[in-house]
Amino acid sequence: MAYPENQISILFDRKKMKGKLFTAIGIMTMGILFIFMPLKFNMQLLSGGCFFILVSFILAYHSLKRLTTSKPGLLIDQEGIRDYTGTFCIGPILWCDVTKIRIINNFWQKMIVIDVNNAQAYINREKNGFNKITMSLNHIFFGSPFCIYASELNISLTDLFEEIDRNFKNIKEK
Repeated sequence: MAYPENQISILFDRKKMKGKLFTAIGIMTMGILFIFMPLKFNMQLLSGGCFFILVSFILAYHSLKRLTTSKPGLLIDQEGIRDYTGTFCIGPILWCDVTKIRIINNFWQKMIVIDVNNAQAYINREKNGFNKITMSLNHIFFGSPFCIYASELNISLTDLFEEIDRNFKNIKEK
């Protein structure tokens, strides 16, 4: 897929996605062992095994989806930012609406938060109910509906932050 020269395309990290797929196989194996253990029948083992299998299917689906796509994880262009790293597609986040870009710590993981001046309009624009709730919760907890994780991208969080911030400043100067 070809992208315009003025567009920055950041791909998913295939090595990380293969690691998640391998982890999903391990979790599924644990779930199967919990279900078919030769110990006396125990409902907790059965339900725990089913839970492990369910989680492994979700993780495997997510990893395979990322491994088989040729689409980038994040696009930065003259118009704004499009984020495809989460469970739903975000974007475009228009540069004219961006007020501040910052990095915050969320328990065990850092993320980039993009503050916009009309957050509720972006939330209302979303048609999917789950996505709307997620964006609303992000807005309540982090002050913005837009939180970008770089854990699945082929770039470090600090490098991604610098790239977004540089583009934001270049657009604001024009």
